[in-house]
Amino acid sequence: MILRIILGLLLLLIPAGVLYLWDKKLLHSLGLGVARMAGQTLVVCLMVWALLRYDHVWASLLWLVLLGVYTSLIILNKVKGSLRLLLPVSIAQVVGTLLPVSYLLTVLLPSTEGFTARWLVPAGALLMSHVTASQIRGLSTYLSAIETDREQYEFLVGNGKEHLGAVIPFVRRAVQAILSPSAAQLAVTGLFTMPLLLAGMLLAGAAPLNAFIAMLLFTCGCLAGSVIALILSLWLCDRYLFVKNA
Repeated sequence: MILRIILGLLLLLIPAGVLYLWDKKLLHSLGLGVARMAGQTLVVCLMVWALLRYDHVWASLLWLVLLGVYTSLIILNKVKGSLRLLLPVSIAQVVGTLLPVSYLLTVLLPSTEGFTARWLVPAGALLMSHVTASQIRGLSTYLSAIETDREQYEFLVGNGKEHLGAVIPFVRRAVQAILSPSAAQLAVTGLFTMPLLLAGMLLAGAAPLNAFIAMLLFTCGCLAGSVIALILSLWLCDRYLFVKNA
């Protein structure tokens, strides 16, 4: 096994050799990135192994909550948001993932099987990864909009517009920012990403029709979860973003 790992890592000599000749600073970043990825993958593998081995619904839910907090830190780092937003964004991450997952697992599978770690862990991870990417786009668009067009908000409020009505244009931009790329990427996802997931389900013993239905429903769940998480994030973060106008 160790020999196979070493032989596999030899593939990194190709990008490392190119960077050594052209960009030594990026070579250092590549090394750190690979090391960080390996460490994170090892930790996640051990956690998932433990969850599948002991298969307790509360342990799986706790894992989803911890994953929600971790992904929220990533989101706030990407959008340069304040740590004051950590709690509301974390709540939105967990709710935006758990609601579609709960619905899909109760519709797709018998309730006695759906909430086992075998289904809850991979389905939750799949949806949360999509929700995280969408949150980064949506929150980044929203924060940039209220920073650059703050005068528009002040103008609307100054002319008697309610707070909710004044922020709707910014919310609309944020929702468009997550749904427009998703609509454009669906065709590419069907060609590249979904076949890999379907192959994993088929190798696990799922019937082809069941695997197709599962991936179709999970795709719908990803889209629904991204909108739920974004709207909930904006609602919960509103008091922090507009504290001066309270």
